[in-house]
Amino acid sequence: MEEYKKNQLQEASKWGLILGITIFALNLAGSAFGAAIAILCSVLQIFAIYVINMNIGRKMRTLKEMYTFGDSMKTILLTMVFSGIIVGAGEFLVKLNSIDYFDKVFELQLERFKNNPDYIQILEENRGMMERIMGNPITMVIIGIINMVIFGGVIGLVNSAYLRNDRQIK
Repeated sequence: MEEYKKNQLQEASKWGLILGITIFALNLAGSAFGAAIAILCSVLQIFAIYVINMNIGRKMRTLKEMYTFGDSMKTILLTMVFSGIIVGAGEFLVKLNSIDYFDKVFELQLERFKNNPDYIQILEENRGMMERIMGNPITMVIIGIINMVIFGGVIGLVNSAYLRNDRQIK
């Protein structure tokens, strides 16, 4: 059992690193090339999460006699935590290196809600607080982890249902 947990942590960290770099690269491509490419990158992100979850699940399933739904979800969520750290840190570094990044995001928000003066007023009043939150590396990593756990966890539900081998065959 101890060997299984050691392998689980090793595999989750390895695949989490690969997934985190992949998702971060697709985020960069999606934000750099416009709406059509952004949609394609989002689909590719879903596909990457699905494929990596299946690969890690198949590998872990061979290491345990009764690989349950819960075992699969633990492995997948652990992988998502590692990938979320990579994605969050990458997003922070991009924002750190782009001085006018927050100004661009803020202007997009103002443009999006130009017909709602109440929302624009709230945005303008809270701009400083939003800049402090978006400029904090810990916050960005936590946001990355939460996003990956939720997004990957939903996809992981499907993967886990397929990967478990504890079904009773009669």
